[in-house]
Amino acid sequence: MIRGRLDELPPLPKVSSDRFQEQRVRRICKLLNDALTPYQAQLGETDASGKRQLTVIDNQGAVILRRAVSPRQLQEQQLLVDLVDANRAQLSLLDTPESQAR
Repeated sequence: MIRGRLDELPPLPKVSSDRFQEQRVRRICKLLNDALTPYQAQLGETDASGKRQLTVIDNQGAVILRRAVSPRQLQEQQLLVDLVDANRAQLSLLDTPESQAR
């Protein structure tokens, strides 16, 4: 599902503008939201090391998952697919009845 939609993302130019980067991040965030439904994904601002904070929120607004994401994970299709798969796996573990009882 997400793999085909990732092909729609334009490749990064050698010298990219801030506006282009922000548009790309918004598109990636939308893809993450689609892939992680019913959760909402948010990508924070770039930190000093170049990473962004990925925050996954449930429908009550509670933070369920938070992790640092490298620029490379957001630029390379296979790494982005791996990131989505890892988040889905972690979210499925958090959705188990055993984890909700804790």
